[in-house]
Amino acid sequence: MAMAAFVCGLNLQARKERCQRLRLCMRESDGVRTAPPTVPEALNMTIKESIRNAVLSGQRAMRVDVRSGETDPDSPIYDEMMVVTVAAQAVDSMSTMLGEESKILIVSDLTTKVDLVATRLVEASTNLSQSKLRVVAIPEDAEGFKVDVDEDLVVILSPTNQPGRSVTKQVRQIIRAAFGRRTIVVNQRLDSVVGVNADGSEKRVGMLPVEIGKFEAAYVWEMYQIRKKGKPTAKLEDLDMVLIVHRKYPEPICIFRLDTMDRVCSLVHECGSTLPSHKNILTIAARLMDG
Repeated sequence: MAMAAFVCGLNLQARKERCQRLRLCMRESDGVRTAPPTVPEALNMTIKESIRNAVLSGQRAMRVDVRSGETDPDSPIYDEMMVVTVAAQAVDSMSTMLGEESKILIVSDLTTKVDLVATRLVEASTNLSQSKLRVVAIPEDAEGFKVDVDEDLVVILSPTNQPGRSVTKQVRQIIRAAFGRRTIVVNQRLDSVVGVNADGSEKRVGMLPVEIGKFEAAYVWEMYQIRKKGKPTAKLEDLDMVLIVHRKYPEPICIFRLDTMDRVCSLVHECGSTLPSHKNILTIAARLMDG
């Protein structure tokens, strides 16, 4: 069975409106795991809780991935300020755990100017101030990149590889410069799947630095909208399947199936602490459809 999986997927405006109005629920029989919230709910509280739990358990290198229409650059409703808001929640949870003299370095790969990113970070948080922040753009050449002595938290914001433009090398250099400090990578798109090769392997836009591969997935919310290839879909209800990958640390990474009619989630697979690949998602979807 040929299928296509899209992170966020089709008819994004309609899905955005539903996420703002409705809460995703979980079947009682699966109550041992936290049901994935809607994106606004995740931004309000869940990301903060997850980062705090990860830090208190000793994690120093973390990643946060929130994939919705508003945070996906390939979506017609993409909003860079929503990505900054995701980062603000992660940083906000950390700011009260740093020393009074500690500063925060944000390295942004967004097109938004760094001064606007700094302003939005402060507006979207409860504990941040401009005096605590230094926001810089990801450099074309990061060799010799420096992290100031008092910068105890480094956040790499939406590092993105594109055809003809790779920032993998710069990201590796920044991570090395931040060695020993708490580091968070938010919504990285360094190895996004852009297709399938002739041998069935995933075609990716670039490479994920091995260092990020070792980062703890402190918070994950990704929606995959799945349909059979060639099948047109105009509404969320017309999709063959909707899967949500969710993790609220320290719970395992879980895959939930969303009933698009009643908005109820059912737990279908646990991944431990390893993020599932695009191929894993399609394999699970095929198994569910055949079952």
